[in-house]
Amino acid sequence: MLGLVTLGTSPRPDFEALFRRYVPGVELRLRGACDGLSQEEIDALAAIPGDYPAFVGVNGVPREIELSALQPLAAKHVEALAAAGAKAIVILGAPDFPEFDCDVPVIRPGRIMPAIAGAIAQTRRIGIVTPIEGQAAAAKVKWEADGFSVKVAVCSPYDESEVESAAAQLTDPDLEVVILDGMSFNSEMRNRFAELSGRPTLLVQTLVARIAGELIGR
Repeated sequence: MLGLVTLGTSPRPDFEALFRRYVPGVELRLRGACDGLSQEEIDALAAIPGDYPAFVGVNGVPREIELSALQPLAAKHVEALAAAGAKAIVILGAPDFPEFDCDVPVIRPGRIMPAIAGAIAQTRRIGIVTPIEGQAAAAKVKWEADGFSVKVAVCSPYDESEVESAAAQLTDPDLEVVILDGMSFNSEMRNRFAELSGRPTLLVQTLVARIAGELIGR
């Protein structure tokens, strides 16, 4: 069984369909960090100030919730999935997370993507696309702390009209790779960014799903 923890609420049929493509024949069990919370509790979470607002889907509605407020909620679901027999667990969110107290591998995109980018970009000059403006500054700080020279653009995963202007900001030929730094960006947007920016473009969701497939086996 492969455990999936989204930072908003379940169900997320889009994520389940994605992982079924790359992890066929394996039971998927998805939980949401905000599952079981009332609307008042979710509004209270969204009101917590912080440095890194995560872009999450709550009952089908995009919300911005401070990452540090989501971390303990996600941790409970990671522990529950491990106890239920998951062979590995994927955090369905691009921001970085600390280590989880868990006996099975936890795939964290915020740790995996810098490792992949570092292996590809010799000059470590990269473009980062964040889903919301409020995340741009924090994403730049995070990626620079990982050792990269970063140019950041903002584009909502749910608004294709923003792709052209965001891609235009990342046409710098010195950028070795562009990363769509959010789990909700899809393959169509990746292909569009690559075409418009002229830069190789990496998509978090498919890379993470492929890694999960390698880790858990068929």
